[in-house]
Amino acid sequence: MALPEEELHRVKGLLEKLCLERSDDSVRLEYHARGNRVTLVESRPLFIDPDVVNSVNVAQFEFNPDLQLWTLY
Repeated sequence: MALPEEELHRVKGLLEKLCLERSDDSVRLEYHARGNRVTLVESRPLFIDPDVVNSVNVAQFEFNPDLQLWTLY
């Protein structure tokens, strides 16, 4: 089930701001929305080989449309 349009717009506004504020030359935050889940991802170069970028899921949010609530995992 996809996120309601209004909720997706709200998520984009909040997470785009967070990702922009917390990203710099070495660390990049981004998010991916799929269905009713949004995943926050941190990417940074490996210390041993800076040409290789390592990405880690930091948090996952799931929207419950019946309750109109988000759950953080």
